[in-house]
Amino acid sequence: MNIKENFILFNGLQQDKIVQEESFYREIFSNKFLGDFQRMILEFKSIQTGEYELFMEGSFNLEKIISFIKSDLYKQNNLSI
Repeated sequence: MNIKENFILFNGLQQDKIVQEESFYREIFSNKFLGDFQRMILEFKSIQTGEYELFMEGSFNLEKIISFIKSDLYKQNNLSI
């Protein structure tokens, strides 16, 4: 049995605007070397508590990841994708 697990982690402070163009994220997640992603976890570090809070977990959806990164609600917070 041959099992392959792919894992990409984005972790860092989001500035006033998306740092990279959408095409940057699309190219990373559509890289044939990595294969297809099945699951995703989207978190943000709360300014109030300093803890990472789960925003979304489930089946992989690139559009939701890009929307999360661009969201005004999470600007100025540490993001973990």
